[in-house]
Amino acid sequence: MLLPKLHANQYAYLNGVGCTDALVSLLNDITKLLDNDKNFGTQLILYDFSKAFDMMQHNLLIHKLQEFGLPSTLISLISNYLDERTQCVYLKPHGVRSQITPCDVGVPQGTLLGPTLWLAFVDSLQFREGSVVKYADDTTSFFPLRFDNVDITQKTPLEIQFKPPTTGQELINDCYKWSTENMMMLNASKTKVLNISLKKTLTMIDKYTVTETNAVKAETDAKLLGVLIDSHLNFGGHVSHVRKAANKKCHGLLMLKRSGIDQNSLVMLYKAQIIPTLTHTAAAWYPYATGNQQEELENSQKLALRIIYPELEHYHERLAAANISTLSEHLDNVCRKYAQKVKDNSNHVLHHLIPKRPETIRYSRRLSSSDIYLPRTRTVKCDKNVLRNPKYLFS
Repeated sequence: MLLPKLHANQYAYLNGVGCTDALVSLLNDITKLLDNDKNFGTQLILYDFSKAFDMMQHNLLIHKLQEFGLPSTLISLISNYLDERTQCVYLKPHGVRSQITPCDVGVPQGTLLGPTLWLAFVDSLQFREGSVVKYADDTTSFFPLRFDNVDITQKTPLEIQFKPPTTGQELINDCYKWSTENMMMLNASKTKVLNISLKKTLTMIDKYTVTETNAVKAETDAKLLGVLIDSHLNFGGHVSHVRKAANKKCHGLLMLKRSGIDQNSLVMLYKAQIIPTLTHTAAAWYPYATGNQQEELENSQKLALRIIYPELEHYHERLAAANISTLSEHLDNVCRKYAQKVKDNSNHVLHHLIPKRPETIRYSRRLSSSDIYLPRTRTVKCDKNVLRNPKYLFS
């Protein structure tokens, strides 16, 4: 690895980590926070930089590489690699080429070194409070919010007075300051604020200022690394989104079926194109899915197999013909394999999230002969995280 001192909150372009790890880490921290006190909420701020990879200044990058303590000869080599680069657009079918222009900013795209250079550049984006998760140019910060003067003994709905923290605005100020100093552009229109709470009656601050003319408003849901997260961690919107995308691809299966493609080829296409759509980063969000949401996902597989095997009447017959399991069994297996991988690999970036046996055990439940103990929790959400769920940890 070229960069030995990257912060642990970066999950892109590194061996053994990816989108799923970033989302599992984020949801683990959020659910543990919500479990501590019902009067706590959390606020996510999802930052967006306009043309992030194309805006990177080479002179600033070289300075950051020097701060990493890289050898001067290596830095000189990288500097020469970046200097005097040119670019043009070439239309191969027509043999047409645009005018060649100098390229003195940006990450050289399509290169092996480019992603590493970007990680070095963005590593200095850190925040004074809360936690942060990064994946390439996607940066998300989150921090706890406290709701004061809550009387949980009253039976009537409460107008809960919320004491706004300054940390949300401060974090956006931190990001804006970093983007200005590093000649990046924080896109206020695409930067999102998401308030998360398990109490429907709670209200939170819903607007932050980026500049005098730009403000960031709170949303009811926001997409992060392909997963739609809502303000109550229900994932119903994400399941609907995934199912809609899968059903569109099922229409493609139908067209291919009508054109005479054989059933074995259609099954291969289903496994290659539709199952990945239904299972992308599933270890992060599927443990939270309700029974109805699981059935929604299963219906997409039923639709695909009905298209491929219209002559078979029952779902179990179609599963046998395609030699696949039910989608719920497949998704459970994905989550189980992920949990076991993290649990068994002490070097995994999320291994520390596996609950370990404390020296003094009080109010704990021991679920196996291993050293893993799951303390009692106040909320179901906390138990469902893939790295705290006995369904996946013990099997």
